[in-house]
Formats: sequence, C-alpha cells, structure tokens
Amino acid sequence: MITDAQGHRLSGATEPAAASYDRAVRAFNLVHGDAVGLFDEARDKASDFAMAHLGKAWVFAVANDPGLMAKAAVLAETAKGLPLNNREQAHLEALSHFVRGARAAAVAVLDRHLMHYPFDLVAHQAGALGDGFLGRFHCVRDRSARALPRWSRDMPAYGAMLAFHAFGAEEAGDYARAEDESREAAELEPLSFWPHHTVAHVMEMTGRPEDGLGWMAAREAL
Repeated sequence: MITDAQGHRLSGATEPAAASYDRAVRAFNLVHGDAVGLFDEARDKASDFAMAHLGKAWVFAVANDPGLMAKAAVLAETAKGLPLNNREQAHLEALSHFVRGARAAAVAVLDRHLMHYPFDLVAHQAGALGDGFLGRFHCVRDRSARALPRWSRDMPAYGAMLAFHAFGAEEAGDYARAEDESREAAELEPLSFWPHHTVAHVMEMTGRPEDGLGWMAAREAL
C-alpha cells in the first residue's frame, strides 16, 4: 500500500504521484511554493488519486474566494466518485460542509478526525485556517497541543506542527511560548509562513517594533 510522508494510506495513488503529493502538502503547509501545481502533477500521474483531488480542493476552499470555492466543490464531487478510505471520507465530509459555507461543521469533522489521525497535515492546515475564519484561535492551539505529544522532532514536518501550536498560542496571548516555539519552527522550516507571521505579531503585540523590523528583514533574505 502506498503511503504519504506521514504514513497515511493513499487510495488510487502511484509512487510517483505520492511523491508529488508530499511536495504539494509541504507547499500547502508552508504557504510557499506551488501547491496547486503540485497537486495537479499528482492528479496527472494518477487520475483516481483521491487525496490529490481533495488536497487541491482544500487549497481552493481556504482561499476564501467564491470562484475558487466553486472549483473546490467540483473537486470534492470528483473525489466522491472514487474509492475512499476512512481518512479520505472524513476529508470529503469536511469539504462538503466547507464549500457550503458551514465552516464550524467542517472544522468539527476535522477535529474528530484528527483525534484518530494526529499526523494528517492537510487536516491540521484546513482546521487551523477554518478556525481562523471563525475567530477561534484557541482551538488552533488546543488541537495542535493534543497532537504534538504524538510527534517527535525527527519526524518529517514536525516544524509545521510546532508552528501551528505557536500560532494558536500567540493569538491566545501566550506570547513568550509563541515566540520560542516559532523560532524553533523557523529553524526547522525556514520558508514557512506560520512562524514568520507569529514572531512578527508577537513583536508587534509586545511593543518591540525594531525587533520586528529586524526579524522581517532577515526572513526576506531567505
């Protein structure tokens, strides 16, 4: 059985398609690179690859654009006709809510799903952004805090998970922890949007504008 970088089984995938999918998920998590193009690459290599369709659908759905939301709905409908395992069915259910504007219902599905699949980075990203739209940043913190004990620093994409928790901590006002964790996450994933944003926001909220300018200038050089 073909799996992704975190060990999840991928229905309809081939090894080359799974490699493209892993790169797409990384780009989606970092908010850096061409996630859409990489999901398309995976779809081209394996037309029945469910998570390639669902992953691209999530990129469009969380963009908060009506035109892209309609495209996300089409992709979800395509995936609906493919063989799906339990994980993929949960993504389809969550997306079905999200594309209808029922963000809270979508995130509730993802929240339950992540209790069983704590390494599902697509679900973590979609849940974090969904809760962001709903103003429920403490949920981003709590969901990632629940998953992090299952992770270890040597696992692929640990930096992305740590960055989710740091972002939630910052939005909940835990600035010291948020900065420490974001700096660690930035060392592991230098191109990630999440720790860059979080540290800059911590510096803004704690009255350190010069530190913030220095941080942003250093990140621009990457």
